[in-house]
Amino acid sequence: MYSPIFAGCLFPSGTTLSLSHHKVFCAEAEFGFVMGSPLPPREECYTQEEVWAAVRSYEPCIELCGARFTTATAKASPYHLLADAMNNAAVIRGIPLVPPPATPPAAALTGGSCLVRLLVDGKEASSGTGEENPADSPLGALTFLANDLSRRGKTLEAGHFVIAGHTCQVAFSSRPAPPSARTLSQAPVCGARVVPDAAVEFGAHSVLEAYHEGCGTVRAILVD
Repeated sequence: MYSPIFAGCLFPSGTTLSLSHHKVFCAEAEFGFVMGSPLPPREECYTQEEVWAAVRSYEPCIELCGARFTTATAKASPYHLLADAMNNAAVIRGIPLVPPPATPPAAALTGGSCLVRLLVDGKEASSGTGEENPADSPLGALTFLANDLSRRGKTLEAGHFVIAGHTCQVAFSSRPAPPSARTLSQAPVCGARVVPDAAVEFGAHSVLEAYHEGCGTVRAILVD
């Protein structure tokens, strides 16, 4: 499954964001891709090598998960919650890396060799690898998207920006998720856990960082 990202939800690394304004309850470290060439519909599936060859750049990202529901609609079903742009409130974008042309997919993007760490005020709160992504790797998730769009007669266009699913995540203990978000792990539409068991404390002014081994670091300053 996937959803659009609103243009107004994209911010550069170092941005100060209000958790209250965006109703943020969770942060996820992800890899982002910018497409350099289109992948139009065709009968045969695209391979990871073909998708990688179409990538213009990739970058470390932090997705901040929030809900645009009001108090009156906070008990919306998990399906409604996912329909709200899959809880995408903001994406913090790091410095892009340009892959060398005609090379095999980078090891950091194809599975468990890449360590990703989320830190809050300098303390590690969560960690994971590319294997935590849908399809077991960031590039695998991007390849799924290209092929799913293709079978629907749609093109993954040049210039499209795609985030590939979380590698690790943290919840903010003082920022509870909408009730239905807590049941997403049991919902048939979502196999991944959305809200971690262990939440971290959030101060009045916290620095959130995601360190992507072999890719870079991205950070956001979070205020209440």
